[in-house]
Amino acid sequence: MESGKSQASRLFASKDHSLLFWKVLVRQPEIVSGELSANREMTIRMVQNHPEVFFSRDRSAFVANVKSLLKNSRNLNPETLESFTLRVFESLSKEFDYLNNRSGRFSIDILFQVIEILCLQNNPEEAGAKMNLRLPDFGLEVMLPYIKAYVQISSKLSALNTIKNASAQIEEIIFEVSVKFPDIQILALESMVRIFIAQLVLSEKYHCDNLLNAWMNEYGFSDSEMQRILKYIPLTTPIKDFRVQYVQGIKSSKVSNDSNSDVMLLRTLSNYFTSWVMRTSELIPSYV
Repeated sequence: MESGKSQASRLFASKDHSLLFWKVLVRQPEIVSGELSANREMTIRMVQNHPEVFFSRDRSAFVANVKSLLKNSRNLNPETLESFTLRVFESLSKEFDYLNNRSGRFSIDILFQVIEILCLQNNPEEAGAKMNLRLPDFGLEVMLPYIKAYVQISSKLSALNTIKNASAQIEEIIFEVSVKFPDIQILALESMVRIFIAQLVLSEKYHCDNLLNAWMNEYGFSDSEMQRILKYIPLTTPIKDFRVQYVQGIKSSKVSNDSNSDVMLLRTLSNYFTSWVMRTSELIPSYV
């Protein structure tokens, strides 16, 4: 058994994160361009067999061992190679920080709060100020790339129509989006995938009529509140399209005679929806 000191020196002290290591490695531009290459099976096996080496907090030891995994490394000048390995180290450190900081993780409820703020405020400055008040742990500039990445993931998965088709493309989609958004953690992208797969699962059994009826019963709303919500969210809306319809609803509510109360109703609906989706996503296995 490892000592406490030995475990503390590692980025990840337990679960096998060799696949995560691989995904962090291959998203780097030098690998994408072909300047450097590595063998997937060999890399994963090496990381599984020597996690104390590849998840070490000792930067110099980490750099030396990552270099041993690379092909064509002699074709790069030493400075570029050093930059590459240090970038991998920093990327893994960000994954570790994301794993251990629950309050700073991407989630669908945070997504819907940001959507509401962006739709209701008149300019980016007002939106940023509102974000600081409601979501002090998430700045607007930080969140925008996450929202863009989520929109891309949901669009790609939605276009595949079925869960079977989507599941077959998950690895490729995570890779493509990770290359486009190099500052977003792989773990965050994987979470986005699970969140949208959960919506595809729910869409196979439910439409928004089920969501709205459950929401009305949960909050004790009457038919009058239901009729107001139906102006924005039609009963036939597929669950996987709820976010798009919600964006349109929030924007339309700005010109409503009962704007503030309509926004409140939409907010409670989004709270119920995100809770439903998160409960479902927790049943979906991790992809890293």
